[in-house]
Amino acid sequence: MRENTILLKAVGLTVEKFRKQRGMTKTALADFSVLQDCYIRGIIKGKRNPTIVVLYALCEALQVSPQEFFKEVEEAYAQELAGRKDGV
Repeated sequence: MRENTILLKAVGLTVEKFRKQRGMTKTALADFSVLQDCYIRGIIKGKRNPTIVVLYALCEALQVSPQEFFKEVEEAYAQELAGRKDGV
């Protein structure tokens, strides 16, 4: 898997983690971030490459600072990379 794909997956895992922690549905997240449901699902699945503007809108909707969000993305990315290198 290419590193770009792993990064997109890490972003999706992070969005999903914060969404679940906040008890939000994907529809509620879409409403609060002014994005479409299908776009949110694509991000969560790692199929979409959101812009920085979209990521900031998601942070605002999830009530998480961009710093905290990207710290979690970095951790998820490192875990995904380690898993790939271990053959998982």
